[in-house]
Amino acid sequence: MKIIILADKYQKGTKSQGCSGLLRFNDSTNILQHQYNILANNFKDAEIIYVYGFDAKKLNTFIENSHFPRMTFVYNNGYDNYNECFSLGVIKQNIDSDTLILSGYTIFNQSFFKNFNRNYSQIFIDPNNGTKLGCIINDNKIENIFYDLDNKIHSMFYISSSDVDTFKRFITIKNHNAFLFEIINKCISKGCKFIPTTVSIKSIKYYKHDNKMKLYDKYQS
Repeated sequence: MKIIILADKYQKGTKSQGCSGLLRFNDSTNILQHQYNILANNFKDAEIIYVYGFDAKKLNTFIENSHFPRMTFVYNNGYDNYNECFSLGVIKQNIDSDTLILSGYTIFNQSFFKNFNRNYSQIFIDPNNGTKLGCIINDNKIENIFYDLDNKIHSMFYISSSDVDTFKRFITIKNHNAFLFEIINKCISKGCKFIPTTVSIKSIKYYKHDNKMKLYDKYQS
């Protein structure tokens, strides 16, 4: 299994705060450390790949003085010129098994992956705490993803082993300016089945620049 954290860009309104990984989760841990600890603990066989770009100098300094034995850091020098598909292209050769892709701003608790099912591709839905992206669901399948649809989703996607080859076919120069959800839509159009997985607001969050990080101080169960 591969886990890819796309942390090379900054959210609108957060540039002055620095890269996502170094934002504080609590007084002793930043988001990068929090993500690594939970992912490494829940997926013993996974290779975790962290794609970074913005604020690289500060992140490199932190990495040099930290310990992430199961995480590979890959620098994307085109982070400011292209979208998520280009970011994935930087590590395309590493996508050779089922793959979980998430944002550098995604925060989850210890129990989120307790019953994680790797048998099918998934999109994670939470009507109370999603991003601006939503999706259309029919017969327990995702039909389309786009902005302002009712079923709000998190910026995290799981591609099963049976769908990963189709997914990789769309990581091309032609699609360098495509967003991740657009690539997922292309996969759906080619017959890949993505199942909606509903998550609790207590289990996963997405950092928002207008909220203080103190919001996450109690978010450690």
